[in-house]
Amino acid sequence: MNSEFENQKRESVFSCLLLARKPNACAEVLAELAKEDELAIRFEVARNINTSAETLAELAKDEFNCVRLAVAEHRHAPEETLTELAKEEDAYICCAVARNGNTSAETLAELAKEDDFQIRWWVAHNKNTPVEVLQCLADDVYEELKVREAAAKTISQIDLLSPKMNIDPVSPKKETTDSPKMKL
Repeated sequence: MNSEFENQKRESVFSCLLLARKPNACAEVLAELAKEDELAIRFEVARNINTSAETLAELAKDEFNCVRLAVAEHRHAPEETLTELAKEEDAYICCAVARNGNTSAETLAELAKEDDFQIRWWVAHNKNTPVEVLQCLADDVYEELKVREAAAKTISQIDLLSPKMNIDPVSPKKETTDSPKMKL
Protein backbone atom coordinates (compact mmCIF):
# COMPACT_ATOMS: atom_id res chain seq x y z
CA MET A 1 0.00 0.00 0.00
CA ASN A 2 2.83 2.38 0.83
CA SER A 3 4.50 2.00 -2.55
CA GLU A 4 1.21 2.69 -4.33
CA PHE A 5 0.82 5.93 -2.36
CA GLU A 6 4.44 6.90 -3.13
CA ASN A 7 3.88 6.25 -6.84
CA GLN A 8 0.78 8.43 -6.86
CA LYS A 9 2.63 11.15 -4.99
CA ARG A 10 5.52 11.03 -7.49
CA GLU A 11 3.09 11.17 -10.41
CA SER A 12 1.33 14.14 -8.82
CA VAL A 13 4.62 16.02 -8.34
CA PHE A 14 5.61 15.23 -11.92
CA SER A 15 2.23 16.47 -13.21
CA CYS A 16 2.54 19.67 -11.22
CA LEU A 17 6.08 20.21 -12.54
CA LEU A 18 4.89 19.80 -16.12
CA LEU A 19 2.07 22.24 -15.49
CA ALA A 20 4.39 24.81 -13.86
CA ARG A 21 6.72 24.61 -16.89
CA LYS A 22 3.96 25.13 -19.48
CA PRO A 23 4.57 28.38 -21.36
CA ASN A 24 0.81 28.93 -21.62
CA ALA A 25 -0.08 28.10 -18.01
CA CYS A 26 -2.53 30.62 -16.60
CA ALA A 27 -1.61 32.88 -13.69
CA GLU A 28 -4.33 31.45 -11.44
CA VAL A 29 -3.03 27.88 -11.79
CA LEU A 30 0.54 29.08 -11.22
CA ALA A 31 -0.58 30.91 -8.08
CA GLU A 32 -1.98 27.64 -6.72
CA LEU A 33 1.14 25.70 -7.69
CA ALA A 34 3.28 28.30 -5.87
CA LYS A 35 1.75 27.03 -2.62
CA GLU A 36 3.05 23.48 -3.14
CA ASP A 37 5.51 22.01 -0.65
CA GLU A 38 7.78 20.66 -3.38
CA LEU A 39 10.70 23.03 -4.00
CA ALA A 40 11.04 22.12 -7.69
CA ILE A 41 7.44 23.12 -8.36
CA ARG A 42 7.83 26.54 -6.69
CA PHE A 43 11.09 27.06 -8.59
CA GLU A 44 9.41 26.35 -11.93
CA VAL A 45 6.51 28.66 -11.04
CA ALA A 46 9.02 31.44 -10.27
CA ARG A 47 10.58 30.91 -13.71
CA ASN A 48 7.31 30.82 -15.66
CA ILE A 49 6.70 33.94 -17.76
CA ASN A 50 2.97 33.93 -16.91
CA THR A 51 3.43 34.06 -13.14
CA SER A 52 1.68 37.14 -11.78
CA ALA A 53 3.41 39.95 -9.91
CA GLU A 54 1.50 38.98 -6.77
CA THR A 55 2.70 35.38 -6.94
CA LEU A 56 6.26 36.50 -7.62
CA ALA A 57 6.08 38.76 -4.55
CA GLU A 58 5.05 35.76 -2.43
CA LEU A 59 7.74 33.52 -3.93
CA ALA A 60 10.33 36.21 -3.16
CA LYS A 61 9.82 35.25 0.50
CA ASP A 62 10.54 31.56 -0.12
CA GLU A 63 12.97 29.90 2.27
CA PHE A 64 15.11 28.59 -0.61
CA ASN A 65 17.59 30.85 -2.40
CA CYS A 66 17.01 29.23 -5.79
CA VAL A 67 13.34 30.28 -5.76
CA ARG A 68 14.20 33.84 -4.72
CA LEU A 69 16.91 33.93 -7.40
CA ALA A 70 14.39 32.86 -10.05
CA VAL A 71 12.11 35.71 -8.93
CA ALA A 72 15.00 38.21 -9.10
CA GLU A 73 15.73 37.06 -12.67
CA HIS A 74 12.07 37.20 -13.78
CA ARG A 75 11.45 39.90 -16.36
CA HIS A 76 8.05 40.72 -14.83
CA ALA A 77 9.24 40.92 -11.23
CA PRO A 78 7.72 44.02 -9.64
CA GLU A 79 9.99 46.89 -8.68
CA GLU A 80 8.99 46.64 -5.00
CA THR A 81 9.84 42.94 -4.93
CA LEU A 82 13.24 43.60 -6.49
CA THR A 83 13.89 46.31 -3.92
CA GLU A 84 13.28 43.79 -1.14
CA LEU A 85 15.41 41.14 -2.82
CA ALA A 86 18.27 43.64 -3.15
CA LYS A 87 18.59 43.50 0.64
CA GLU A 88 19.58 39.83 0.49
CA GLU A 89 23.05 38.78 1.55
CA ASP A 90 23.25 36.30 -1.34
CA ALA A 91 25.44 37.89 -4.05
CA TYR A 92 23.80 35.86 -6.82
CA ILE A 93 20.40 37.27 -5.93
CA CYS A 94 21.79 40.81 -5.73
CA CYS A 95 23.46 40.37 -9.14
CA ALA A 96 20.16 39.21 -10.61
CA VAL A 97 18.39 42.25 -9.12
CA ALA A 98 21.13 44.53 -10.48
CA ARG A 99 20.69 43.21 -14.03
CA ASN A 100 16.87 43.16 -13.97
CA GLY A 101 15.34 45.86 -16.18
CA ASN A 102 12.58 46.52 -13.62
CA THR A 103 14.96 47.51 -10.84
CA SER A 104 14.52 51.13 -9.76
CA ALA A 105 17.23 53.77 -9.99
CA GLU A 106 17.18 54.08 -6.20
CA THR A 107 17.76 50.35 -5.69
CA LEU A 108 20.56 50.36 -8.27
CA ALA A 109 22.19 53.28 -6.45
CA GLU A 110 22.15 51.22 -3.24
CA LEU A 111 23.53 48.14 -4.99
CA ALA A 112 26.33 50.27 -6.46
CA LYS A 113 27.68 50.59 -2.91
CA GLU A 114 28.12 46.83 -2.48
CA ASP A 115 31.59 45.42 -1.87
CA ASP A 116 31.10 42.63 -4.41
CA PHE A 117 32.47 43.89 -7.74
CA GLN A 118 30.13 41.61 -9.72
CA ILE A 119 27.09 43.36 -8.26
CA ARG A 120 28.60 46.75 -9.13
CA TRP A 121 29.43 45.44 -12.62
CA TRP A 122 25.78 44.51 -13.24
CA VAL A 123 24.63 47.88 -11.86
CA ALA A 124 26.98 49.54 -14.36
CA HIS A 125 25.29 47.61 -17.20
CA ASN A 126 21.70 48.37 -16.20
CA LYS A 127 20.04 51.05 -18.35
CA ASN A 128 18.07 52.29 -15.32
CA THR A 129 21.21 53.25 -13.43
CA PRO A 130 21.36 57.04 -13.00
CA VAL A 131 24.23 58.80 -14.76
CA GLU A 132 25.62 60.13 -11.48
CA VAL A 133 25.89 56.54 -10.18
CA LEU A 134 27.54 55.47 -13.43
CA GLN A 135 30.00 58.33 -13.07
CA CYS A 136 30.93 57.10 -9.59
CA LEU A 137 31.29 53.56 -10.92
CA ALA A 138 33.50 54.88 -13.70
CA ASP A 139 35.98 55.69 -10.91
CA ASP A 140 35.64 52.20 -9.37
CA VAL A 141 38.90 50.98 -7.88
CA TYR A 142 38.44 47.29 -8.67
CA GLU A 143 41.81 46.09 -9.89
CA GLU A 144 40.65 44.54 -13.15
CA LEU A 145 38.83 47.71 -14.26
CA LYS A 146 35.74 45.73 -15.31
CA VAL A 147 33.29 47.93 -13.41
CA ARG A 148 34.88 51.13 -14.75
CA GLU A 149 34.72 49.85 -18.33
CA ALA A 150 31.07 48.81 -17.97
CA ALA A 151 30.09 52.18 -16.49
CA ALA A 152 32.00 54.09 -19.18
CA LYS A 153 30.32 52.01 -21.90
CA THR A 154 26.84 52.66 -20.49
CA ILE A 155 27.56 56.39 -20.11
CA SER A 156 28.75 56.59 -23.72
CA GLN A 157 25.60 54.80 -24.92
CA ILE A 158 23.46 57.30 -23.00
CA ASP A 159 25.48 60.20 -24.45
CA LEU A 160 24.99 58.83 -27.97
CA LEU A 161 21.25 58.27 -27.54
CA SER A 162 20.44 61.42 -25.58
CA PRO A 163 20.37 63.91 -28.48
CA LYS A 164 18.56 61.50 -30.81
CA MET A 165 15.85 60.59 -28.31
CA ASN A 166 15.61 63.94 -26.52
CA ILE A 167 16.74 62.37 -23.24
CA ASP A 168 18.19 64.35 -20.36
CA PRO A 169 21.28 62.24 -19.53
CA VAL A 170 21.54 63.65 -16.02
CA SER A 171 18.10 62.58 -14.81
CA PRO A 172 17.31 58.99 -13.84
CA LYS A 173 14.56 57.36 -15.90
CA LYS A 174 12.08 57.28 -13.01
CA GLU A 175 11.81 60.14 -10.58
CA THR A 176 9.38 60.29 -7.73
CA THR A 177 8.53 63.46 -5.92
CA ASP A 178 8.46 61.81 -2.52
CA SER A 179 11.96 60.31 -2.58
CA PRO A 180 15.08 62.41 -2.16
CA LYS A 181 17.98 62.10 -4.59
CA MET A 182 20.42 59.47 -3.41
CA LYS A 183 24.09 60.24 -3.00
CA LEU A 184 26.81 57.66 -3.31
